[in-house]
Amino acid sequence: MKKKNSTINSFNLAFLDIMFCGFGAVVLLVLIINSHIVSDNKIKNEELRIQVEQLEDETKSAAIKHNKMQKLLETNYQQAQEIEDKLTKTDNTLQSIDKKNSGNSSKTQALKKQIKELQENIKVIEKRNIQQKKNIEISQKQSGNKVRQYEGDGHRQYLTGLKLGGKRVLILLDNSASMLDETIVNIIAKRNLSNSVKKSARKWRQAVESVKWMVANLPKSSQFLIASFNKETQSLADNQAYQWIKTSDQAHMNAMFKRLQQLVPENGTNLSKAFASILKLKQKPDNIILISQP
Repeated sequence: MKKKNSTINSFNLAFLDIMFCGFGAVVLLVLIINSHIVSDNKIKNEELRIQVEQLEDETKSAAIKHNKMQKLLETNYQQAQEIEDKLTKTDNTLQSIDKKNSGNSSKTQALKKQIKELQENIKVIEKRNIQQKKNIEISQKQSGNKVRQYEGDGHRQYLTGLKLGGKRVLILLDNSASMLDETIVNIIAKRNLSNSVKKSARKWRQAVESVKWMVANLPKSSQFLIASFNKETQSLADNQAYQWIKTSDQAHMNAMFKRLQQLVPENGTNLSKAFASILKLKQKPDNIILISQP
């Protein structure tokens, strides 16, 4: 019996090719995204470790220097007190000798010379104490001339060319998903991760540290408010109230920074609502600083 010629269905083969190509593309995309996340986490952990070590070293160095200066000042005061006691005893002895033996001029002259030397020593110590006080005052001014002590890595400035002045300063911080990374691919990859990973994103951490640096460098006579925005806008003051906070109010400032640390970059961006929030303030700002995706 003669066999019939079998035919090949080209449609079925083409469909299988498309399916396998699509599956290969998905696997490749997953591998690329995972490699980006792993490398970014390693770099981030290393940077955080280095920052912590630098801050600990700077804190220890400042504490050691301050303690040395205080101990030196106490030692100088103690030496001055001892010399004053000797001077008093010598003066009493001189008076006693003058009364008992007014003719013994040589011993009297020796005692007067000793008194003069002690007085000179006191002057030297007093000058040294004055200089030590000046050094302590300079050290205190260097750490206390800001409303809040803050420096960037290696004492660098986070922002340059920015005038941080005005009676009322409003800082608008974008906490949308666009603050997770510089590229769209990485933003898409990170927006579905946990909140702890989102908060540790490098770009977001730089934005948060920039806000802290700005507040630390505001004039002491200023008032300020930090407001975050994505799809919605919220004030970081107590009860989300749109009220100005004095830079001298450390309690409210610390509470605001605590809320800043709890923010998670997520959702979209609505810049119009951010600027509309200005209308909620009774006294309008004379300086507005916007931190957002470039």
